[in-house]
Amino acid sequence: MLPRLKSVSLQNGQRVDPSDGVTVIVGPNNAGKTRLLRETFERLNQPNIGPNQHLVVGEVELEWPGSLQEFIGWIDRVYGWRPPGQYPDGTHGERTFQAASGVTLESQVHALWGTQTHIHPLGGMYALQLDAQSRLNASLDSPAFNPRTQTPTAPAQHLWNSRELEAEVSALMDRAFGESLTVDRYAGNEIHLLVGRPSSVESGPPPSKIYLDELQALRRLNEQGDGMRAFMGMLLTIRTSEYKVILIDEPEAFLHPPQARLLGRILSEQHGRGTQVIVATHSENIVQGITGGAPKAGFDPTIVRISRQGGPSHASQIPIEKVQQLYHDPLLRHSSVLDGLFYQGVAVCEGDSDCAYYNAVLTHLTGSDQLQVRDVHFMHCGGKDRVWKAIDALRAARVPCVAVLDFDALRSDAVLSSLMSTQGGNLEEIRSDLNTMRNAIISKTRPASRIAAKAEIDQVFTRSGSQGNISNNDRELISNALSGSDGWAEAKNNGRRILAGDALNAFDRVNSWLRRHGVFVVADGELESFNREVPAGNKAKWLATVLEGRLYEGANKAHSFVKEMCKALSDQKLP
Repeated sequence: MLPRLKSVSLQNGQRVDPSDGVTVIVGPNNAGKTRLLRETFERLNQPNIGPNQHLVVGEVELEWPGSLQEFIGWIDRVYGWRPPGQYPDGTHGERTFQAASGVTLESQVHALWGTQTHIHPLGGMYALQLDAQSRLNASLDSPAFNPRTQTPTAPAQHLWNSRELEAEVSALMDRAFGESLTVDRYAGNEIHLLVGRPSSVESGPPPSKIYLDELQALRRLNEQGDGMRAFMGMLLTIRTSEYKVILIDEPEAFLHPPQARLLGRILSEQHGRGTQVIVATHSENIVQGITGGAPKAGFDPTIVRISRQGGPSHASQIPIEKVQQLYHDPLLRHSSVLDGLFYQGVAVCEGDSDCAYYNAVLTHLTGSDQLQVRDVHFMHCGGKDRVWKAIDALRAARVPCVAVLDFDALRSDAVLSSLMSTQGGNLEEIRSDLNTMRNAIISKTRPASRIAAKAEIDQVFTRSGSQGNISNNDRELISNALSGSDGWAEAKNNGRRILAGDALNAFDRVNSWLRRHGVFVVADGELESFNREVPAGNKAKWLATVLEGRLYEGANKAHSFVKEMCKALSDQKLP
């Protein structure tokens, strides 16, 4: 059989080891993803490229399984050797075979066997590169062929030749678009692929006039919209070709999210066919489709993140176990964590309101100030307890990350310890200051006195009167009166402002240490502290008021907070 692509070495010396199934190339814009695919394809097909002629790829390495005789036998099974003789493509004095890429001599196969750096002249049958434009321009129809003397090469010819394959592809098209696929075997010297299915049964040959009329009424796949043609073009190529390596740039182009996820799942199923698929994508839907299924024995998709900061491109491979762990957590599975693979940095927050606010601040600063990192993804995991899980997975792909938390995250070691397990810090370095700060906050907790509680409750009834039902607001005020003072509740609302002296100095040292380790705590309490001019009782209403009034544009503390996040993301040096 054909050799497998064992490795792709970058110009900086790093090595990418493609999976036997699907390898997903992700990363921010202008990192080198598309160039990596193009240069890999060129090196496979051109034997005389020097080590420094490409910007991203330094070399490729092939691995040949089995023996030369097994390889020759594989060619015979797939393409069929032709004896010496005269053919439409010329006269040959030795055995040849014909593939979609052209005619190859047996002597060329012998000369190529064992070569590790290219597969010329078999590159045309070994590797296929698909970019967005070529997928749209490719015809989905094909010329008819003689199945007794010719081997099917085009996708439509393969479907013509196998009704089982036609049914399989039709079922996938139905899942994606709710439409069946029919092969028109009666279009003279052409094979047409049609959208839909005749209501009458195909009989004959020859088929009935009713059946032919119904075929004539169906729409041709070639004439459908960009999304359907792009999807089916990739699907047909992948399912009908014998290419060992298929390189696809931006497979999500022209596709809606459901079709992109389905395509990802289809790509993930290629391991059993012996095809290595390498995909460069900007779509979390493609990644989710590839990685979101149940693990299969022997199937290990690989995710490679390409990044670049002023110099050559860097690569990091994220273990698939890290990605699959995300899908075992119900909240993380439906978060936007995988979107972070496509950004220069990620800020993991506690909730959706935090993300919306900080993103608005970042957008404002991008237009009016200099930021060291502008391409930041703000995401949340449904609470502070899961923040470390998202960071752990993203850091495995060398994505710079910071955690953004409310002040009350300092209350116990649980959240901080889990974060330090991913961010590389030891809480014992700040143990003394943590204890000093926590003790000062706890000391502010006081039980409610009877006199004070009665006075506050009397005020509630005086304001609202003695008639009617107790409102939710009154119930909350009464509950607060009975609760006394809670130091940590006060700290969540006001942060460092409730501290003084040694406790305040201790917090400042803790805060500085945490920021050096990528943990950003809202020093004045919680998100609402950045715009205190808006009542903070209802977070959704608070956020709507702040965003609609663009009040964040005047929140200087929020501006500094986001700038420091961006600087921390820029400064992170990941292993």
